[in-house]
Amino acid sequence: MFLSQKYLQMVTFMGIICYASLAASENTQNERSVAEAQLMHDKGKTIEEISRQRWLQGLLGSVHNPGRREVPLIKNFRHDLLRSNEEEQQRINSIRNMRNLQYKHAHNKKLMERYP
Repeated sequence: MFLSQKYLQMVTFMGIICYASLAASENTQNERSVAEAQLMHDKGKTIEEISRQRWLQGLLGSVHNPGRREVPLIKNFRHDLLRSNEEEQQRINSIRNMRNLQYKHAHNKKLMERYP
């Protein structure tokens, strides 16, 4: 009876170990399959993106690109933009000055009415 009880304990222990190892390996296979699915999804997106880029390059191949002649236009545009910003600042400053003068005039008028 002593041997059979020890044998039963050993078989139970081995069964638990086998069950735990099988459960652990099952999770690894599931995780691997999810990772593989993600990899395939990313690969599909990459292939689709490359094909879209090739399609766009084919469409844009016939479009004229001026290249270096575009640079002076950008410089002129920036110069015009800076000039318009300066003009806008001058306009804003003149409006502020006018409001300040109107406020001072109204304030002086009130003072004159109070203290004649």
